[in-house]
Amino acid sequence: MTLDLSQLSEWQHCQRNWDLSRTVSDEDVDNLVRIATAMPIKQNNDYFDLVVIRDRSVIDQLVQLTSRGAYSPDDSDELDMLTKAYPDPSSYPLGIESPEQLEVVWQINPQVLAPLLIVFVKKPVNVPEVDYRSGYAALFGENSDIFEKMVAQDMFTAIGIAAGAMIAYCRDRGMATAMCTCHNHEAIAELLGFQADQKGHVSQLIFCTGYPDPKLKYNVHPILDKLDFGTLERPKINVTYL
Repeated sequence: MTLDLSQLSEWQHCQRNWDLSRTVSDEDVDNLVRIATAMPIKQNNDYFDLVVIRDRSVIDQLVQLTSRGAYSPDDSDELDMLTKAYPDPSSYPLGIESPEQLEVVWQINPQVLAPLLIVFVKKPVNVPEVDYRSGYAALFGENSDIFEKMVAQDMFTAIGIAAGAMIAYCRDRGMATAMCTCHNHEAIAELLGFQADQKGHVSQLIFCTGYPDPKLKYNVHPILDKLDFGTLERPKINVTYL
């Protein structure tokens, strides 16, 4: 696979709308799973499971656990913006009949409406195995803050490496991507059939992918298309060559 780096700046975009008439092929799903399960993990520790979701009924349930209100309690500015864009019922999109319904639609996190979701679910830590491979418990004590920090750091690094490789694959195949970490972590793990608690399974990242809606800019809401989610400028990363 030869990557086209000319569009590299677009890889960081969080896709907010999808062409739901197009599905992700079985081959692409299999390849994404292979990538996610083959990327480096420190000492090859066993930190996460994957759940691959294509069932629209499951996606619709999962979307309810990723609403913007779940992690943005003070959204008065956003609601003001919503009211200005849609001041009265005559301006509402088709199917929306009230201000309350308009707000409900705005609260939906549309990146998670993608045709394919791959959820990284944190597993309970197998302390003897992690200690055998990494020595963290012996060095710091398994109940210490630094043990928890080291394990979490390794897990997030592994998920980040896997997700980066998956993004590259998707972009090469003409698909867009979005990463969702703002969600109800325990409830999603339970929805997916895991027993979730503080020491148990907890969802960490929802990798969202599919083909973008060709009619909309990447950050435009798929229903409330007078609104977009904005773009934050990427800070410059200083690079030193020695």
